[in-house]
Amino acid sequence: MSAAIHALKKNYAVNIFESSSIAGGRCRSFYEKKLGFEIDNGNHLVFSANKNFHKLCENIGSLKTLKTLPPSLDFFDLKKKLYWNLDLEKITLPQLIFNKKEIIPDANFYDYLSILKFIYVRSKTTVHDLVGESKIFSTFWDPFTLAVMNTSSKIASAKVLSNVLKKTILKGEEYCKIYQPKKNWNDSIIEPCIEFIKNSGYKINFKTKLKKINISDNNVSELVFNNKKIKIKKDEIVILEYLHLTLAKLSLDNRFLQIIIQ
Repeated sequence: MSAAIHALKKNYAVNIFESSSIAGGRCRSFYEKKLGFEIDNGNHLVFSANKNFHKLCENIGSLKTLKTLPPSLDFFDLKKKLYWNLDLEKITLPQLIFNKKEIIPDANFYDYLSILKFIYVRSKTTVHDLVGESKIFSTFWDPFTLAVMNTSSKIASAKVLSNVLKKTILKGEEYCKIYQPKKNWNDSIIEPCIEFIKNSGYKINFKTKLKKINISDNNVSELVFNNKKIKIKKDEIVILEYLHLTLAKLSLDNRFLQIIIQ
């Protein structure tokens, strides 16, 4: 939906396909009757450094539904029943590394140095490959990776997390403030996105699951769904929201996009 909205703002025509019956994927909200309140599913940690997220909220008119929290991250170790806090307004990176005061439980000077491993990272390295042996892996790197990337550290790209760190913690607390919805993500993101797309004259094709991609002359030529087939012209762009899929080279000179949420 984000790709579609950015495209619509640039006067592209879009065709959006969603495999499930709802929009938003893991970024959605639902009311839990047993608990008696609304829950955000897959709640992400969104930093103020994320300019694309801020621009999306600006485009769909939902900036007023967000609140900006201080760059203070709370951690709790369920096994050891330990709580600790990383407050980036009070702790700079040099202080985190060289301060003798214990911040992360059971961590030493060399454990804090593990953040420096993210300065130069190979593209195929996972977070676990890079810092899995560190004593602060289970108390910091693992939960931090899951919160930021919504992906297990065993498969999460260290390169991607490196880019996040370079734009947030390594740049200072001003880039680490946290965006959260005043009510829930559904009201702040999902519903405004759907409404924007609808008001632009388009809709999301729900329950349309992608089964196969046919490629001809190094370009996507056809998309095969569970209920239809669509021919793709060479001057059209296909965007897939699918982590492990490699696409053929696509032309960027068109004014039409196929957006598939798999």
